[in-house]
Amino acid sequence: MKLIKLMTAAVVLLVFISCSKDDVNKKEGDPKQTDYSYAVGVQVGKNLKDTNVEIDRTALIKGIEDALNGKSDMTDAEIAAAFSDFSRLVNQKAQQTATDNLQLGRDFLDKNRSEKGIQTTSSGIQYKIIKKGAGRSPGPADRVKVNYRGVLLDGTEFDSSYARNEPVIFALNEVIRGWGEILQLMKPGANYKVFIPSELAYGPKPRPKIPGNSVLIFDIELLEILK
Repeated sequence: MKLIKLMTAAVVLLVFISCSKDDVNKKEGDPKQTDYSYAVGVQVGKNLKDTNVEIDRTALIKGIEDALNGKSDMTDAEIAAAFSDFSRLVNQKAQQTATDNLQLGRDFLDKNRSEKGIQTTSSGIQYKIIKKGAGRSPGPADRVKVNYRGVLLDGTEFDSSYARNEPVIFALNEVIRGWGEILQLMKPGANYKVFIPSELAYGPKPRPKIPGNSVLIFDIELLEILK
């Protein structure tokens, strides 16, 4: 699976970086070597954390150290079998999370629709107008410039153009259905708080930082309709 490949590639990269004889930054104490070694470790850690599967950190560190030293306590066949078990656990966790999120999302939206100021589209998107804006609304193939912040039901932020200090530009037919639909109700200068059901977002398939069947909550600011 993709996650296993990412982790394997990260570990292989770590081995390559640490073992390369041609590395100009090989000398001990080089801050660049420390930085890229740490960065690889962070990426491996993030990938493992996203699986929601418990990891024996002592065994993990020993495995990396053994690989760097050119040895292993397990045969290739045993390693392959262990990866298969890990992949199965990751899939089970993801499926259970998606099942739980589906009901959590439905319960949340059922309650949220009665909140003050909430409007609901025929497709089930809920939104609250913070600021109306003015002018024409974009069409389904228009390109727009927006600022946004996206969070999960528990408040976890998974993306934000504000955090990057850089608005994004895209065509409405290039994004998730919920975005394409709600932006056609907005006008330049408008600011909406939007609650997108999972079926109008990414559905049961998990994405980085977004578990399967997640209701997505966005603060969306339509800055401009582009030609």
